[in-house]
Amino acid sequence: MEKGLGEAIKDVYPAAEHRICIRHLWKNIKKKIHCKDGHKLQGLVWGASNAYTTTEYNDKLVELSVSYPTVYAYLISLPYKWSRSQFMYGIYHGTNTNNFAESFNAWIMEARNKPVVDLIDMIRGKLMEQRATRKMTSWSW
Repeated sequence: MEKGLGEAIKDVYPAAEHRICIRHLWKNIKKKIHCKDGHKLQGLVWGASNAYTTTEYNDKLVELSVSYPTVYAYLISLPYKWSRSQFMYGIYHGTNTNNFAESFNAWIMEARNKPVVDLIDMIRGKLMEQRATRKMTSWSW
């Protein structure tokens, strides 16, 4: 985030929460902390970030604190939220990244190499499926 932008957002939107994309957070962890068993560390960090409940999140953090205390200290010191279990209620989404462009590109991955007309048609179809699914889900609230 650019200098001053974070403070301006806090002034204009005081109730807004600051989240970070887990993919970018993981890249930062890999740069700062080198470890022998990266797959285990990745599983714990991503497991904590994808946790839906505080209990599940805390369990992963306990494992992190035992196995990787430096990573645990780094994650706890972050001023922004990075786990689904910590996100504000009422804001739901299927991904744990906040970067809309990345999320959208991942969502349309199979359509990206198609000609423009086919690309737009595939996106239209995906949007229709998504809206129908959400409509069905909303009936069970």
